[in-house]
Amino acid sequence: MEKINIEKLGAGIGFDIHKTSIKPTKQKLKLLGLEWENYPRLIGHSDGDCAIHALTDAILSASKLGDIGHFLGHENNQNKGISGQVILEKLKNLLNKEKIKLINASVQVICQKPNINQRRFEAEKVLSTILKCPISVLATTTDKLGEIGKNKAIASQAIALVIK
Repeated sequence: MEKINIEKLGAGIGFDIHKTSIKPTKQKLKLLGLEWENYPRLIGHSDGDCAIHALTDAILSASKLGDIGHFLGHENNQNKGISGQVILEKLKNLLNKEKIKLINASVQVICQKPNINQRRFEAEKVLSTILKCPISVLATTTDKLGEIGKNKAIASQAIALVIK
């Protein structure tokens, strides 16, 4: 087994929350790099994929490269409506440039709906394929408490491990 210099390891956490749209819209919910039918979309400067935003923050934190606001600021209109998958591709390119390897990550979605477990393996495959490492996906609810429990918001938290 390869010996790892722990001074080159970095761990980071990320969190994000977005409101859901109240008015009906033709746009689909974007979450975990997937489109979800028949659910209100998340409101945000990008596509609102809070799971990918939390995952991005965790990876940037572990890499000591700032946060998603620094990486893809709101003031840049080129990022308006940007998809979570494009965010991860840009992040992967930055990690390659900085010679940082993502070892693994985990992202948890906190929502009442949709039922994440119905598409968990699909989401893990999409995220792992883009980032070229194991990504685990899990979910929980708030037992109908608060804005998340009323389906007015979805939150996500993530943790990542990198080596430089």
